[in-house]
This record gives sequence, C-alpha cells and structure tokens, in this order.
Amino acid sequence: SIQASDDEDSTSIMTSKVDAVDALFQSSLVCFLGFCLLLCCLAALDGYCFRRNDYLSLVSILSFTLQAMDMMSDCFFVAQVSIYHQNETSDAGIYFVLFYASIFFIVSPVITTVYQLYRQIQKKWAAHQDVA
Repeated sequence: SIQASDDEDSTSIMTSKVDAVDALFQSSLVCFLGFCLLLCCLAALDGYCFRRNDYLSLVSILSFTLQAMDMMSDCFFVAQVSIYHQNETSDAGIYFVLFYASIFFIVSPVITTVYQLYRQIQKKWAAHQDVA
C-alpha cells in the first residue's frame, strides 16, 4: 500500500514535469514561429517595396524556420526522455540508451555542419586574397 502510494506520487510528479516541458515547447514554438513570420513579412516589405533586392529569398527564411523548429523539437524530446530516464526504474536501460542516442543524433549533425562550413571558408574564402 505504501509502495503503491509512492509509485503513484512519482508517476504524477513525472507526468507533471513532462506536461510542463510540453507546455514550454508549445509556447516556445508559437513565439518562435511568430517571430520568424514577422521577420519574413518585414524582409518582404523591405526587399520588395522599400529597397529593391533581387537576391531576397523568402524560401530561405522559411527553410531556416523549419530547420530551427525541428532542432527545437529534438531538444525538447531529449528533455522529456531525460525526465523518463531519471524517474523510470523498470525501463532505465532503454531510457539511458535513448537519451544518449538522442543527444548523439542532435550533436553529430551540428558538428558535421560546422566542420563543413569551416572547410568551405578555408577553401573558398581564406585562400583568395581578393575576398579577404
């Protein structure tokens, strides 16, 4: 009876933590999406009306928005898995593997992208005296 009560308390605490992370994710997503849409509207207004800019690409801004929202959802997923990993005793091994695999699959593409950018800067920009 006491064990069942403790299990219910830890489950309700874990559920409230997951719900808090979920609510934070939803509000962050709405705020970020609103900011990016505002940025897109201001860029369109500036690039098409005030200062003509033939290189303006609203698709690039929208692409950034989608990729950043994907990164945000991945980070919040890691936060939720972390909560389960810390509170779950029966499936602790599964959540341990899932937690570190999630971190790996977020960090490794970021590191790869930064390395590729570094190589392109060294090859294309730093090598040419007229660009620097």
